Amino acid sequence: MTARNPLYHDSGNLVEMSSAQLLEWQRKAISMYAGNPSVTCSVAAGSGDLSPTMADTRFRSSAATQQNSSHPGSGSLDTVTTNFDHISGNAVTNPSTLTDTGKSFPVYYDSSSGSVQAMSLDDFLDTFIKPAIVLMTASSEANTGDFGGTFAIKTSTSVSGFTLISSTAVFTDTIADAGSYSSGQIGTAGTFQDHNTTVNNYYLHRQDATSITPSQNLLYIDSNNDLREYATSGDDAADITDVLEQFIRDLAASDDNASDHNIRYNINGSGETRGDSMVDTKLDGSGSETNRFVGGDDYRSQKFPNGSSSTISTFNFKVNRE
Repeated sequence: MTARNPLYHDSGNLVEMSSAQLLEWQRKAISMYAGNPSVTCSVAAGSGDLSPTMADTRFRSSAATQQNSSHPGSGSLDTVTTNFDHISGNAVTNPSTLTDTGKSFPVYYDSSSGSVQAMSLDDFLDTFIKPAIVLMTASSEANTGDFGGTFAIKTSTSVSGFTLISSTAVFTDTIADAGSYSSGQIGTAGTFQDHNTTVNNYYLHRQDATSITPSQNLLYIDSNNDLREYATSGDDAADITDVLEQFIRDLAASDDNASDHNIRYNINGSGETRGDSMVDTKLDGSGSETNRFVGGDDYRSQKFPNGSSSTISTFNFKVNRE
């Protein structure tokens, strides 16, 4: 098994495709996958299945203290924690695939025998499908559309080139709104103030397909042992786009033929970050002591959040080739 140089027909001649022409077909495979991905993520109403649970933390005031002769002073700021676990990932659909008859895949010129031959299944995977999945799971998108069909996190519900999976945020970063705390709101002993603002909401998206039409068509051997150009529409063995879709969906979902080409998603695991990092921020001050005299023998104290925003945790949604 090895990557081959497929042939195309040009004015009565058989010509080997250049690397740029071959790349067009690899990107065509990605485009077909993007329209019907076989490994998907969703937003769960309850608990999802991608670990770890992501925690949003923020300070609220300390518990109010109260006494009848003087301001009593207060304790430490209290932390509010909200856990997010809404992403369900790696739902797999295993498609049916074409059976290799010995003439099922595109042709190439075999220099050792001096003949035109059909690729084997392994040749086909090495030539078209595996390189396409490598592009899809790379650290950066070499060309718009290379990440088609894969999932990403965005801070907006509307992003060009992406389809929103759910308007329910998979993570929300909140932080204390220090300016909203006031002495006049200090309550009775043991009560809290919790004034906060949302820094960012994070949403799950899927990248859309990018249309691509390769400049040269591929060839196959028909039942009469004649060379023919593939069709590029339909739903059979003579439609190369359908064949590409079958096998990229199959390899991404269930790696029966070779290692390291499953597409899988995780949080803070191996792989490449997709979209925006989900960041939990918190004010970094130790608190501002504040007093309130209500009247008579009612003296109250409470500590309010203060300081600057600092990063507590970062959660990266990742795609990995496994």
